[in-house]
Amino acid sequence: MKLRKGFVSNSSSSSFVCDICGGIESGWDLSYSDVDMTECSKGHCFHYGCLSKKDKAIIEAGVKGDEDKEPDEDDDDDDGEEDIIPTELCPVCQLRVVSDNLVQKFLRMKSGKSLDQLGDDIRAEYKNSSQIDEAFKAFEEKVDKKK
Repeated sequence: MKLRKGFVSNSSSSSFVCDICGGIESGWDLSYSDVDMTECSKGHCFHYGCLSKKDKAIIEAGVKGDEDKEPDEDDDDDDGEEDIIPTELCPVCQLRVVSDNLVQKFLRMKSGKSLDQLGDDIRAEYKNSSQIDEAFKAFEEKVDKKK
C-alpha cells in the first residue's frame, strides 16, 4: 500500500455546499451541473431543487436575457468553465433566501458579541445540544400558536 503525504497534484475531487439547505455534494470530477447546482459570481452555491418557483423563473429569465446579448470577443463557451449567474439573479445575494451564515452574522451584529462570547452564553444556559433542541421546539410551538 502506498502512503501519500502532502499535496497530491492529480487529485480531482470536488465538494459543493448548498448555501440554502446546507447539503453537501462531493465526488470525482464533478461540476455544478452534475449535481444540479449553480453558483453566483459572489460564490454562493445552491441546488436548483432548493429554489422557489419564483426564484427559478427569475434565474431562467435573467439567463435567457443574457443569451440575447451580443457575445463578448473573450466569451468562449468551450473554456471548460460553467456559467456563473450574476449577483442580481442570486436568491442569496438578493436576500430572497436567508442562509444560516447570514442569520449568524445578523445575530452576532445585533447581540454585539463575538462567536466565542455567544458560545459561552450557550454553555452557561444549557448542558448539551439536546437541551437546546428541546427549548427550541417549545419556542417554535409558542411562536406558531401566536400566528
